[in-house]
Amino acid sequence: IDLVCFKTSDGPIFMHPFHAVEPFLTWMTAVEIFSTTKGVTHDADKIIITGSLICETNMFSFYASSFNTFSDIPWDSF
Repeated sequence: IDLVCFKTSDGPIFMHPFHAVEPFLTWMTAVEIFSTTKGVTHDADKIIITGSLICETNMFSFYASSFNTFSDIPWDSF
C-alpha cells in the first residue's frame, strides 16, 4: 500500500481519553473493519495507519514514543 497516497480522513478517529477502555475497544474494531475494507494486509502498514487515526494527545504521545517497539510485533499482538 502506498502510505503517502493513503487517505485516512475517512477512517475512524480516536478522540476519547486514553484510559477509556470500552471506546478504545470499539474503535479498534472499527480500525480492523477500516483496514479490511481498504485492503491493508501488511502488519506494519496497519500499525502506521492506526497511529495516524489517534487524535487524543496523551495516547498519541505514548504511541509515538513506542513506535519502534510496535513496529516489530505482528498486528494480532498489537
